[in-house]
Amino acid sequence: MGLQEFKTSLAEMICMYQLPRATILDTIEKTMSEVLASRYRSEEIQVRIDDANQQVSILAFSMLNGGTWREIPESRLSGIKNLHRHIQSALEKACVVREVKKIRPYCNQIHQGTVTQITRDGSLYVEIELLPGQPAVTGFCPSHNLAASERGRFFCGDKRYFYLSSCAPVMVGRVARTRLILDRRTKKLPQMLLTQWFENPPQGLRITCRARRPGLRSEIWTTHKIPRNTLEAVRAELSEQLFVLIGKNGVEIRDVRKKLFRRRRKAKPAEPGYPMPGDPLG
Repeated sequence: MGLQEFKTSLAEMICMYQLPRATILDTIEKTMSEVLASRYRSEEIQVRIDDANQQVSILAFSMLNGGTWREIPESRLSGIKNLHRHIQSALEKACVVREVKKIRPYCNQIHQGTVTQITRDGSLYVEIELLPGQPAVTGFCPSHNLAASERGRFFCGDKRYFYLSSCAPVMVGRVARTRLILDRRTKKLPQMLLTQWFENPPQGLRITCRARRPGLRSEIWTTHKIPRNTLEAVRAELSEQLFVLIGKNGVEIRDVRKKLFRRRRKAKPAEPGYPMPGDPLG
């Protein structure tokens, strides 16, 4: 790659990447300065690029030269292909970091997604639409973030709700990628589904999942009675039972729980290996 071709490529990259122009120029200048500093080790390098004509200005400072700045001509640039590769990688990282900043406000929320790929160990790649009209993003749900009863039972095209637990930039080899981690084992999933699907929620409604055995049972504490259709919809989504306790506060709910526990213990002993509805879930 020659110098003129390199300058043409810079102009193309400025137009190609979905980043503010100032951010692109700053990233290119910073990357070039870092790469050239490894070549001119006894000098401090500063690179400036003219936005109008992509003219590259390279300045070097060294105390050995009496503490003065000197200009390195463009024509003396070497290793241009390697320099181009470093700039391209830096811009890709900047794009990923910007995308992560956009997605992070949607973390710790539930989103419906479509399973697009299933790995050998049962992990899922899921396409989720964070907001209507926005491009879909792909999240990863490790098999250990699924209930044991769900592993191996998903098919491509299945639509399910997932909890978006984290979003971070990662390197896959030398390529920057956005990594979204999804979860279906968290206690927040049934809690948020019940709250989201509650029709005409009353003022002061609070729903909390106090304990959960994914795929078996969740213990729900609520200040108001939850409609049957909402309970049935969440049960169908999670394929687990919901044990609901109603009370104005934690003290009331604990009293209800203790009374129910005593009454059911007297009525019928627990079957081996399966907890009674009033038993603690841990």
